[in-house]
Amino acid sequence: MSKFSISAKHEGVLMLPLGGCGEIGKNMTLYCYKNTWIMIDCGASFGQERIVPGVDIIIPDINFIRVNKIKISAIILTHVHEDHVGALSHYIKELKCPVYGTKFALDFVNLRLKDRRIDPGEVKFKEIKNSLIKIGNFDIEPIFLTHSIPEMHGMLIKAGDISVFHTGDWKFDPDPVIGETSDFVKMRKLCENGVTALVCDSTNVLSEGHSNSEGELEASLYSLMKTKKGMIVITTFASNVARIETIAKVARKLGRVVGISGLSLHKITSIAQNNGYLQGYDFLDAKEAMTYPKGEVVMICTGCQGEPLATIAKVSNNSHPIVKLHSNDTVIFSSKIIPGNEKKILSTLNRLADKNIEVITEREHFVHVSGHPKKDELRQIYTIAKPKFAIPVHGESVNLREHCKMAHDEKLAEKSIFLRDGDVLLIEKDDVKKVGAVKADYLCVDGRFLLPPSSRAISQRRKIKESGVLSMSFVVNKAKMSITSAKFDIIGLLDDENSTFKKLDEIVKKLEKVINSEVLSSFKKDKINKEIEAKIHKKSYDMAKGFIEKSFLKNFDKSPVLSLSLHYL
Repeated sequence: MSKFSISAKHEGVLMLPLGGCGEIGKNMTLYCYKNTWIMIDCGASFGQERIVPGVDIIIPDINFIRVNKIKISAIILTHVHEDHVGALSHYIKELKCPVYGTKFALDFVNLRLKDRRIDPGEVKFKEIKNSLIKIGNFDIEPIFLTHSIPEMHGMLIKAGDISVFHTGDWKFDPDPVIGETSDFVKMRKLCENGVTALVCDSTNVLSEGHSNSEGELEASLYSLMKTKKGMIVITTFASNVARIETIAKVARKLGRVVGISGLSLHKITSIAQNNGYLQGYDFLDAKEAMTYPKGEVVMICTGCQGEPLATIAKVSNNSHPIVKLHSNDTVIFSSKIIPGNEKKILSTLNRLADKNIEVITEREHFVHVSGHPKKDELRQIYTIAKPKFAIPVHGESVNLREHCKMAHDEKLAEKSIFLRDGDVLLIEKDDVKKVGAVKADYLCVDGRFLLPPSSRAISQRRKIKESGVLSMSFVVNKAKMSITSAKFDIIGLLDDENSTFKKLDEIVKKLEKVINSEVLSSFKKDKINKEIEAKIHKKSYDMAKGFIEKSFLKNFDKSPVLSLSLHYL
């Protein structure tokens, strides 16, 4: 696909996913009509340890916006799951545009901004109230759809005679526990004459039937939990407010108190209660909950995706200061495994099993329902929306391909388009086509920094993880311009065996001679200053790097990261 030129003139609506197509997570979609640019969602995803060591969160790279000096007129949030809002606090000061969301969503965003030391007063927030939103050349109608978090809205985007129904995350749940059922009346009215394109959730397109209701889950959890004698620990997504309500309701029926462990859980329950949700329930701090007899406690905790700093991971390795498990306790993973997190979750499960803790997941029992539509619900929304064009999003490539196939084979739309992050789509009244592509990379959230995966820091971490570090320190006599002493240290490189260290000592002594003869000897007539020191260090490092690589490959089949320092006396 050819590179997209922003200067090209197009009569229809441009759609550009910078995240969320070909993956689960970091959802971010741009729409443009007559020079008005809007962004739907601004999400994050999990980093994979193998690819970006030490990085828990990744976000879409908005370099396309930056380089082309695009003015985003507004960011519109469908809901406040991390994969839809997790990047917002990293970009809002740069984008400097209004943020639209429901009151619940904006309260959540306000808290996230404060966490990153951003004054929410610097951001222009606009509350979505189920009425028409006018942004430049776009008219946008929010449509309430059920999901696992309150106030999820799909967006019907109107631009001239073109209409795009961007669903966000949704399901048709007749008993949603939290909030009302989907607004079928408004949806049918707005889609009465059909829409041009349906941009639709593909998460569960591989599954036939209808997704289970959150209300059905309550009975299943009750039948399971009433048989347990010890403490019941349930881990789920912190933002799954519907699941928190279901667990609290079951706990009340069983006469158990509900404890909360995990900062994000404390925050989301507080925001939910301030917005009228989770009413009538007392959520205890973990420390207080642990003062009750263990058979009277249900503990909701973070870590369902194996996050190493979350509660359940710490509990599994005995590092949590408060929550402690014993052999008659039960841990329930009330969640789905997000692709890429399998190894982290399995490690947590194994550590719990080693402690003789009963662990229950969705494989063994009905303990989780998805917040996304299966095929029957997809057919239903196509029947209501009557789109000309199907544009599957929110899924890995296999999901998007299956969604396209389903729309084609069942004649749900005239045409279906397979998109990947960075593809630029032109939506016209009577046609839809790709008109180019842009680079759609991601950035690693590394503390307070945003780094590309190719950055020196991340690349070095990958190398260190694979091969370890050799740190060398040489003392140089200024008068003689020769090394008088050398020390070395190794990290994650070789075991402490005498024969190994003897060989390593030989390599370092040979290197010392090489640097003396081929580097330092050429600077004997120079007066040592910072400029000369820099030259010596560069030449010494380059010499040492090549020498160490050859020597280590020959003797150890290893190629370590090298750290070299020179000290002058």
